Amino acid sequence: MITLKDLGESVVEKDDTEQESINNDESTFSKSEETVYEKTGNETYPYVINTLQPQIQGVLVIAQGVESPVMQQLIMEGVMALFGIESHKISIINME
Repeated sequence: MITLKDLGESVVEKDDTEQESINNDESTFSKSEETVYEKTGNETYPYVINTLQPQIQGVLVIAQGVESPVMQQLIMEGVMALFGIESHKISIINME
């Protein structure tokens, strides 16, 4: 079983505008940000530039024959490599 921290995220393109005006030794700075949209037929959607995968919070492995510490370590290393999470977020239980 895998527990997710979130469901992932879509990163949308933004138009950034910065403006600085100097008037009588006073400086005014403004910044604005606007989402870029794309149009497909009659539908308009935010322009997605990247999709971030969900973050994994923890993994539970229930399997037969994992009572040996060597087998638990091999499974632990495999899960760590596959999901990129720390060992304290993995639990391995022997199914009898």
